[in-house]
Amino acid sequence: LMVVSCEQGGGEFYYVAHAGGGVNEEAYNNNMTALASSYLRGFDLVELDFLVTRDGYVTCGYTWEAEGWEGRVPLHNEFVLKVGRKRCTLSEVYSWLKVNGGVRIVIDAKESPTFVWSYIAKNYPDVIDRFIPQAYDLSDIYLLQKLGYEDIYLTLYRYKSHKVWPAIESL
Repeated sequence: LMVVSCEQGGGEFYYVAHAGGGVNEEAYNNNMTALASSYLRGFDLVELDFLVTRDGYVTCGYTWEAEGWEGRVPLHNEFVLKVGRKRCTLSEVYSWLKVNGGVRIVIDAKESPTFVWSYIAKNYPDVIDRFIPQAYDLSDIYLLQKLGYEDIYLTLYRYKSHKVWPAIESL
């Protein structure tokens, strides 16, 4: 379990490049250019948003609606043709990780998290230590550990403040 402290003297601090990081005045990119730029700027952690296409491919993007697919989930080929290099696929991220050491990817998969976590664990076990799944609920922790993830990014904003620490201490 990785805790990113927000209190002075409370632990280690990490800067996370959100959605791949900013490039060319755009804050949220979820693409290979942003990932490489964040790496060159010294980020150790880069968060990417992941979505699952209708035919089961994992791609980068915030939500299908934000990517221009109102009311439906596209097939992988449709997605690639429409967005081109504006977004990336998990297989591209994997290839990049194989040749670029150090940086780790925080997995944000709001729409199909269990599928994405399981897909990465099954298909990319050689780099599973380079992925940090972002959990939104404490009940996800045990599943993620069972899948082989060593570090987990637990996002707490959905919890009421008086319930957070007792829940964490129970882990």
